[in-house]
Amino acid sequence: MKFNRIIYLFLILLFIVAAAVATAVIYAVDDNALVAPAKSLAAEQTAQIQQILKANNPASVISTKNKKLFLSMEQSNHILLYGSQKYLPALNARSVFDKDRVYLKMTYRLPENPLGRYFNASLLIKIEYGKYLVLEKLSFGSLSVPRFLLDLATPYMLQQLNKYYASYTALWDHIKRIDVTSADLTLHYQLDKSDLTGLKKMATEVLINDELSERILAYHGEMNRLLNQLGNREQSVIKLLSPLFRFAAIRSRQNSQPVAENQIALLTLAAYVVNRNPTRYISTDAHNDLKKITLTLKGRKDLAQHFLVSSAINALSNAAWSQAIGLQKELKDSDGGSGFSFVDLMADISGNKLADMALHEKTASLMQKRLLVIASENEIIGDISYLPEGLTETEFRTEYGSIGSEEYTRLVREIERRLLLCSLYQR
Repeated sequence: MKFNRIIYLFLILLFIVAAAVATAVIYAVDDNALVAPAKSLAAEQTAQIQQILKANNPASVISTKNKKLFLSMEQSNHILLYGSQKYLPALNARSVFDKDRVYLKMTYRLPENPLGRYFNASLLIKIEYGKYLVLEKLSFGSLSVPRFLLDLATPYMLQQLNKYYASYTALWDHIKRIDVTSADLTLHYQLDKSDLTGLKKMATEVLINDELSERILAYHGEMNRLLNQLGNREQSVIKLLSPLFRFAAIRSRQNSQPVAENQIALLTLAAYVVNRNPTRYISTDAHNDLKKITLTLKGRKDLAQHFLVSSAINALSNAAWSQAIGLQKELKDSDGGSGFSFVDLMADISGNKLADMALHEKTASLMQKRLLVIASENEIIGDISYLPEGLTETEFRTEYGSIGSEEYTRLVREIERRLLLCSLYQR
């Protein structure tokens, strides 16, 4: 009798939980987005994020003294935009700062369904005593979770975090203080040399799973085999691009994942051209350096680098982000570097186009087939003649004004026209 009562109470509790979840979903799903999609980051915004990330790279901030990470509310939202575009394009998020509080709004674009187009949620976090985070408010659409439920659930959530993610929650010990105003957030933290190894290990565990590790090692091995067949002098990118995508096609026939295979092929080529060895992040036993030769495109090392690195950035994020980085690099060169080059920009855009088609489900296999029989670099980048190069910042501003001006746009359209003539990119 007592046992039956326990079962009865359990079933009632299960029904209540199921009803609560169903209610939350119904209230959270809507045809209107809480956070509207944001425009892609501009080149200047990209440069700013790069500067923030570089300044707070764990390898460069080792110190016995406290460090500060300062973020304006605008910078915070740029980082959220970068993260969503890179890892979860269907998500739009926005933060709002207030005194000792951070308000976070999120909208996730759903697949076609009868309930609504968007899943909306928001939360309000309070920072107490400069460090401790308190979840003050959690809402799913127009439904707010009662405060007493949050108070009951918080200890359980912390317990589960410490149980299953102890190595990650331990990072919180390095944070000394968080200051939030209505305009900005300042994170005070400290790292020493003993922390760096642990951080690298955790980053590897998060970013590289077993399946990805196998792919990276397989393509590294194939690159090693291909390079040993080539001479020691300069080689066209085609000499590696075509056979590496043949390798991708063979693997795709076995696992039916052409997009994933193409992605690692692009990343492997880009890592090679900038002298990086991704296997060192997986296993010291498997780590061996590849034979070095110079890859060229149209006889130029810089164009090969622009082409391959832009395709890899696209593979890691999206075309808008890749092109923004390319533009930012050219702007930097115009200010005391090698000068703004529309030829380099053409290589960036062609790299984007390659990645766009290689990483799209409908064209991934087609790109593999086309790269198997590619015979000329003209099929990759086309005609580069009469495109301005070596422009100083003053010359660029005088001739084109700024990125997005009528003259600048005219040249970019000409680049796009030339690339559309390349057989590789024809749809």
